[in-house]
Amino acid sequence: KYKNEKRKVIWQKHIYKAIYKVRVISGYAPQQSRKEEEKDRFYDDVSDEIGQAGLNEFVVLLGDLNGHVGADADGYEGVHGGWGYGIRNEEGRRVLELADAHSMVVGNTWFTREPARLITYRSGKHRSMIDYILVRAKHRKYVKNVKAIPGMLQHSMVVMDVTSKEMGRRKKD
Repeated sequence: KYKNEKRKVIWQKHIYKAIYKVRVISGYAPQQSRKEEEKDRFYDDVSDEIGQAGLNEFVVLLGDLNGHVGADADGYEGVHGGWGYGIRNEEGRRVLELADAHSMVVGNTWFTREPARLITYRSGKHRSMIDYILVRAKHRKYVKNVKAIPGMLQHSMVVMDVTSKEMGRRKKD
């Protein structure tokens, strides 16, 4: 299945060998300079899409979320793994609040990384981490790695390694 009803949120549902379902939600958050109403609408749309997922679906939210979650968990210990980059801003707090509201974790922050593997955006001398992969906290045990791959002009590709062997049989949704 594929759905793109909302301007900046897309989701896909995949069923692998009838064992488990994966819902991939991709989003591009409004930039910091945009109006609060636009940001609220984006996060409401993403929240609605996450809420549509079955309880046992492996939900992946990924994309340019245009927020800095910061280097440390600092109050978001269940969501932020403590290995981020930079200083948290209001948009980063929104990312963490969304993750917390849906029992998700920011995958990028759960693995010890050198800064080059944390930085997802480069522009001139500016470096930041604004592209993320989030998964449900209960599925974090299946995530073996999340990292940025440097080499692109501005945004680095962020990749996630997942093991499916341990996921087991799909439960009814």
